[in-house]
Amino acid sequence: MAPRRPKGAGAFPKPVESPVPSTPDPAELYAALDLGTNSCRMLIAQPKGSQFHVVDSFSKSVQLGAGLERSGQLSRSSMGRTIQALRVCQQKLKRHQVRHMRLVATEACRRARNAKSFITQVERETGLTLEIIQPEEEARLAVISCAPLVSTKTDQLLVVDIGGGSTELVWIDLTAVPRRERPRAIMRLHSGFHPAESPFPAAKVVDWISVPLGVATLRDQFRDVRDDTARFALMSWFFEENLAEFAPYRDEQAREGFQIIGTSGTVTTVAASHLGLKRYDRTKVDGLRMTSDQIDRVIRDYLALGPEGRRRDPRIGQDRQTLIMSGSAILQALLRCWPTDRLSVADRGLREGLLYDRLPPHTRAQDPLLAGVSAFASQRGAPPTLATRMAAWTLDAAPARTHGDERLRLAATMLALASMQIEPNVRLPQAIEWALQKRWIGIDGKGRAMVAAAIAANGNSLDLPDRVRALASAEALEEAICWGLALRLARRLGARSRRSLQVSRLAVREGVLVLRLADSHAALFGQSTEKDMKLLSGRLGLGWRCEIVSDEALSQED
Repeated sequence: MAPRRPKGAGAFPKPVESPVPSTPDPAELYAALDLGTNSCRMLIAQPKGSQFHVVDSFSKSVQLGAGLERSGQLSRSSMGRTIQALRVCQQKLKRHQVRHMRLVATEACRRARNAKSFITQVERETGLTLEIIQPEEEARLAVISCAPLVSTKTDQLLVVDIGGGSTELVWIDLTAVPRRERPRAIMRLHSGFHPAESPFPAAKVVDWISVPLGVATLRDQFRDVRDDTARFALMSWFFEENLAEFAPYRDEQAREGFQIIGTSGTVTTVAASHLGLKRYDRTKVDGLRMTSDQIDRVIRDYLALGPEGRRRDPRIGQDRQTLIMSGSAILQALLRCWPTDRLSVADRGLREGLLYDRLPPHTRAQDPLLAGVSAFASQRGAPPTLATRMAAWTLDAAPARTHGDERLRLAATMLALASMQIEPNVRLPQAIEWALQKRWIGIDGKGRAMVAAAIAANGNSLDLPDRVRALASAEALEEAICWGLALRLARRLGARSRRSLQVSRLAVREGVLVLRLADSHAALFGQSTEKDMKLLSGRLGLGWRCEIVSDEALSQED
């Protein structure tokens, strides 16, 4: 069933925000190109903390591996299509003056006998130098790109990258990693599946495998089978047979604490079909969680449609229509082996992993959420020093208790302050979009909802959208609302000024919320401040009072 539209949707104009507010310095740009068996994709992005803001992109189905199964070589026509696409990429790189790039080719070029001559031809005709990477690196890069989608509740993780020519599976044990560190532990795998000893808690790669079957190669192997249903069943069973050497295949896996992350056009198409999207929308697909039963219903629907029905189905892109059943066969085989209630859909993959791999070590060592939010908020008039001061001022009254942690509260403070620079009539919906849809790393759905709730409360909106309430418990959202109300009170007292924080204190004493103000700044307490005090104390279930004290007495409390 498609999700309900949130109440009030469309009530405000939806602002359009540029991915990068100002023209980026070419020296700061990175490009990542992934030439696979079926598609050519490229991202040009600017690093912001441990995040990337996409400046330009390219994606085209080139079918480089067409006919490879029969001949063992790349055909002249497929190479021609691919070189035409690469010329477009070269023009984009030239226009943006990109200096730092990594351009990689995967399974089709690994297998083709004439791959070397093709690489030479590409360099001669486009000036681009392609690098053929090995399966382990391809799998590793796909894994780290999916780190933002790892739940803190996940003990066992299976990352699946269904490509055109191969499928990579990586099984990761996270039980030794503290829960809030689990997404970050995945990112530390950038140095390899068996990294050197580190002081940080480590994710353990139990096993990984590269199956030389992807959506294009599997389809080509069973092209001669005329019956649609029989062809699908044969493809699915054949793929499962190729999992026999994968260690976790032999072990039964409990659903509790188990998560699959799928990154591929197959998985995103199935997700879009599940949502009933006639036009693909990344913000609705990336991060979506589906159950085995939901995926099975979509696949059964594909089979019922038949080849002609699938060609007419607007939910399936034209480039995907001939490949969706081979991809679905792979997906069904995986879920037959490891049924789950948590398959996370990743609209990300090798390109994002390549970009992340380019970040310097000191950047990767930062808290990924705070680094990304800090860079984003700083550009929008909310420097991290200001957010840190205000978060510290509100700490006693509205700490991160059971449901959240201080990094979430600080991230919420930075984004809430940044939102105050937006025009008031579009401020709230835009800021909530930041919390829910930006590509933050190291935060799950519950954390996003808590950040969104704090932002809403800071804007004096306590009626949260349904899509926020669906992601976290009422208790967690209430805690976050108190973060936002405390921040609102701080702003009311003029806390963008360091001096305002020095002459005031907010604390809980014997069941009472107490605001202490220096005599020199007593005028800061007025009707609006009183209203905010009552609102915050009411949500906390406390009484309240304001105390005016001498400047000397307040300074002695430090």
